[in-house]
Parts: sequence; structure tokens; C-alpha cells
Amino acid sequence: MKMAEQSAFWHLKNNDMNKAEKYLIENKAGTVFVRYQGRKRRLFFSSHDNVCMVRRGHSFWGKSFSDWEGVTKVYIPDTKTDKQRKLVSKYKREARKATFTNSFIRQCLQAKISKSLFENGITTGSWNEGGIISLASLSKVAPFQVETFAAAFKQRKPHVSWRFPFLSYECFMEVTVNEQGEATGRLTLEFKGYFYYYLLINDKNFISCDID
Repeated sequence: MKMAEQSAFWHLKNNDMNKAEKYLIENKAGTVFVRYQGRKRRLFFSSHDNVCMVRRGHSFWGKSFSDWEGVTKVYIPDTKTDKQRKLVSKYKREARKATFTNSFIRQCLQAKISKSLFENGITTGSWNEGGIISLASLSKVAPFQVETFAAAFKQRKPHVSWRFPFLSYECFMEVTVNEQGEATGRLTLEFKGYFYYYLLINDKNFISCDID
């Protein structure tokens, strides 16, 4: 290891910051985020082995950085495995809040932390896993559609809402009921020919499950 690499983070005192040093040195093509002067900023190694901070308004350009005393926190990225464990835990946690049950809720509650959401059969492995959209946020733009959806879900009656705009999407909600009388709530978002599917995971929130 080069002397410049060994000493690049010698100012960082605590364990978290030592982890940042190790991460940045071992991932020379990557970056690490820190809390600096009350803001989240990005550090990276330059081609000359200098630590640089990305300038505001730029994606990957900056100037040499050495004000380590101004760094108050280091954000070490999660590994892929850690991220999946947190996501599975999130789906399980949200599902526990539900006052109803269906096959999706049971899948979430029975999911194994050692497996990914895809391996647990909860999602198709889409990039927006864990994304949540609340009924409250939808109600701000489409109160009538949310009200009728909620009533149909509570009464376990099949229902498809009118389409309505939400952010940059065209949306609709639906309720399906299986032979056992269990209701499933769905939210579909459409944008430029792409469809984003969400399922009702508890009484307040939809959560991402698929992209088409």
C-alpha cells in the first residue's frame, strides 16, 4: 500500500471514520459520503491519490480535502446482503401493522431474513424495492378515489378506481377478492409506457412489488 494511501485518513479518530478510510482505500473507483459542516458531502480519491470533495452542483469533480476536523459523521454503504436484510425486515415490519391478511401479507410475515425479497417470493427484484406510497399522500390529489378504494377494501368488494395523476405518473387503484374472501389492494403507476406495481401492505401504505 502506498504511503499516501496509508496516511490519507490519519486525522479520522473514531471507529466509524476508520471504516471510511478502509472503504475509500479499498474502493479507489468508488466514493464515500461524510457529514461536513452540517451537509452530506462526497469524498473520492483523485488519479493522483489525493482525497477530494465533490463540489456542489457537480457530479464527480472537486478539490483536495484535508479539513478532517469538520467531518462529524461517515456513511459507509451497505453491502448487497445487508441491504436485502434491511429490506426484508422492512416488509415484515410493515406487514405486522396490517389489520387484514392475504397471501402477500403472509409471504412478508413468513419471509426469511437470510434470503432476498426475490428469493422469498415477495418482489421480482426490481430496483425500487422498499418504496412506499401512503394512502394519505394519494388522498391529497385524489380524495374520492382513495375513499372509494378504502370502502371497497374494507367491504371486500372488487373495485377499480378511475385513473388520476400523482406526481409524474398516471395511477389507478384496485381491489381483488379471492375465493376465501381475502382482499388484496393494488396501486399501479404508469410513466412513459412503464408500469410500477405496489401492493397494500397495511392499513396506511402501499409498497413496491414489481416493475413492467
